[in-house]
Order: sequence, then structure tokens, then C-alpha cells
Amino acid sequence: MTYSPTATGPGQEGYWGDVYGSSSVENQFPVGEWKSRDGKYTGNLGTSKFYPIVNKETGDIAVVKVGDGENTTIGTISAEDGDFKSIEGATSQAENYFFNLPENAAKVTNFALNIAQQEYDALGAAAQSGTGNPNGLINPNNNIAGFSVEQAGDAGVDESFPADVGTIGDGYTDTKKIEKTTGGIIIFPSGLENNGQDYIEFASLEYTPKTVSSSGGSVGFKASKQLENKTVLKRVILPIPGGITDTNAVDWGQATMTAADIAKSDIALAALEKGGEGFSDAVEGAGGTIQKNAKGIKEALTKRLAGAITGTNDQLMKREGQVMNPNMELLFNGPQLRSFGFTFKLSPRTKEEAKNIQKIIFCFKQAMAPVATEGNLFLKSPNTWRIRYMTPQANNHKFLNKFKECAMMSSTVNYTPDGSYATYSDGSMVSYQLTVNFQELEPVLGQDYDELPDDSIGF
Repeated sequence: MTYSPTATGPGQEGYWGDVYGSSSVENQFPVGEWKSRDGKYTGNLGTSKFYPIVNKETGDIAVVKVGDGENTTIGTISAEDGDFKSIEGATSQAENYFFNLPENAAKVTNFALNIAQQEYDALGAAAQSGTGNPNGLINPNNNIAGFSVEQAGDAGVDESFPADVGTIGDGYTDTKKIEKTTGGIIIFPSGLENNGQDYIEFASLEYTPKTVSSSGGSVGFKASKQLENKTVLKRVILPIPGGITDTNAVDWGQATMTAADIAKSDIALAALEKGGEGFSDAVEGAGGTIQKNAKGIKEALTKRLAGAITGTNDQLMKREGQVMNPNMELLFNGPQLRSFGFTFKLSPRTKEEAKNIQKIIFCFKQAMAPVATEGNLFLKSPNTWRIRYMTPQANNHKFLNKFKECAMMSSTVNYTPDGSYATYSDGSMVSYQLTVNFQELEPVLGQDYDELPDDSIGF
């Protein structure tokens, strides 16, 4: 029997009995433009929104489309095999293809499970004893539906096209090409490497201190290796999250220098640069300035002396509407180091993806931890990071900012991002929220832009 949003009791057509879920806004999800993970199918569901309803008895999921006046069930996902079954006359061709794709059916199933688990956890003990735990009810065998062209329709998807997409690693030379078999790269979600999607790459690097340089007419600290030439210990590849920003800032501050300060500075500089002769000339010049402004200086000194005696300081001058010219100016103090934060919602669809999430979290935590030297006398710096926005062909994304070498400042994992504790049968969490924060090791300088191509957006 197909679920009906309007059936409210037994005997009514489409009545499912007790269910988890509702048409509440927080349970609705949009699709918009979409592309299959392998890039073979694509479509556009526009502004349509959908929500899942879960049968408490069977674990079957109804996919309901939100309408202007009436909501319509467009298909169901079987708890037994994870297969999406369309409804003749209710399911469009584009919807048929979208929900028949295994990755999409799995996403809807996980979303429905989260909703059902939250509602189950909110029940009292008595109510819970009378119904099954959604974790064991929804697709208990972790079945993933296969894609059936026959079931979805022979004519193809609205606006469908075979996508010509590259894979992560296409743009690398033989020495740089990513080899998944080495264990040096962790990718989430599965299939990201060949679905034609932009991604963000976090490459863990061994920290190498800068060396002191005072040759060649320059003094400072010089990197032992350029960032692109450093040895990569491990790569983590994730989809680019929302909310990415960059902020470039420098420090300016106001400063003052009165006429007396200027005179003293001139005398001190002349003495340091030219010795006694310079000191005499500077004093003589200051004396000439005093003679030309003798009346004003005498009045100022008199009032400042009186203010010092009475504790009123410069009030006597200020009450006459004048102060010593402070020669105030905004002066450059130095650059500021940039910080970046990224938040990822990681929801595994398979055991392999759950394992990869575990590896990613472990990698970030381990890389940011300092290492004690033999004898525990010293602590070595944690690993640093090379961060890059990349295209599917493994090229730097020219429309997003570049990064300098970064240090990881913090890593936060939320194991219950949906507000309730929920796991799969093997104990892995249904969802994780990972937040990582970085700060660049050195400031961005003007000459850094000279080394970039003209079509780059820069740092």
C-alpha cells in the first residue's frame, strides 16, 4: 500500500498506521540540479522539496513531494532491499532517475533514519518497548539499491547528458600521481575521485624550520624548501564545504610626535650619524627654531610648568582652545597572519565510508599532536599542512584563494551533530561533524603575487 499524506486513520486509502516523520520544514530537503556519482546521469528538479515518512512496523520509507496545496507520494524505498519504487502517474522521469541512483537512495534512507531515531529517542520507555528501534528497522541488512534503467525509464532524464569528467590525479605527473593503494590518501565520500566535482585537499607535511639568512644583501629567515616541493605524508580529500571565506588584514595604528619629540629625534639622529659635529649642528638648528617661536614656546612652557605644579597638566592650554600639535598619523605596524576554518558533515553510507571517516579524524588528530624526543627533554613541532582548492583534473582552482603553509590550531569532532546518539549495527556513528581550524605560518607579502599566474585570484 502506498502512503497517503491525507490518510489519517484505519480504513482510509493509503493509511500506513503509526509512522515516523512529518511534513515539517526541518524534515524537507531540496534537490535542485544533480549529477550521478559516476557523472553518467544528470538532471534538474528545480525548487521541488521532498520529505521522508517511515512506517514504524515495516521500516519502509515513503518519499513525499511538497506541493502548493497537496503533498504527493512519488515513491517508496523498501526496507528489505533499499530499492526505490516509483508510482505510475506520480513520479516524473527526472525524479525516477534521481531516487533510483544508489547514492541518492542511501542519502534519503540515512536522512529518514536520523528523523526516526530522534523521534524514537524522544519517546518514553513504555512507548519504546512497543515499537522497534529504527536502527534495526530501516534497511537492517545495509542493502544498497542497484540502478535500473528499465525501472527508471528508457527515455532518459530531463536535460540529461553524458558528462566528460576527469579524476583526481589526472593532472599529476608520474611522480606526483595519487595512488590509492599506498594508503597515503583518504577520500570521502567514496567516488569523489571520479565524479567531476571540485574538492579541497589537506596534505600533511613534516615541519621544517626556516634557516637564518644574512647573505646576498638580505637578512631574515628563509624556508628550507618551497611549499610545493615538500614531502607529503598523507592527503585527505573532501568536498568543498559551504561558508568558505578568506580575510586579508594588516595592522595600522595611530601615532603622535610633538614638536619637542621631533627636535629631540633630530638631535639624537644627528649625533648617531655624524658624531659631535652633527650634535652641535642639530642643537644650533633647534635653537634657531626656538628663537623664531620664542613667544609661543615661552607661553607654552609657563603654562605646562604651572600645570605640573598644580596637577592640572595641559588643562590651562586646552581651556584656551589650543594643544601642542601631536602630528598624528596612521602608521603601518605590520602584517597579520590569516586564519581559516572548515566544517564538514560526514555521514557514511557504507562500512568503507565509515572506516574512511575514522581514518580522516585520526589523521587530523595525530598530525596536530607534538612528538616527544628521546628522553622527553623536548617536544617536536606537529606536522604542518598544505591546503588547496582543486578542480577534478587536480589543478589549483583559479577562482578560489590560495593558501600558504598552515598549522592546525584545533580539531573538533561532534559525534551527535543531529542532536541524538545513533549508530549503525557495527557501532559506527550515523553522522559526524568535523571542524578544523588553521593559521598560516607566515604573512602574505606583495611579492607573493608576482609568482602567481595572471588569471589567479591570489591569496
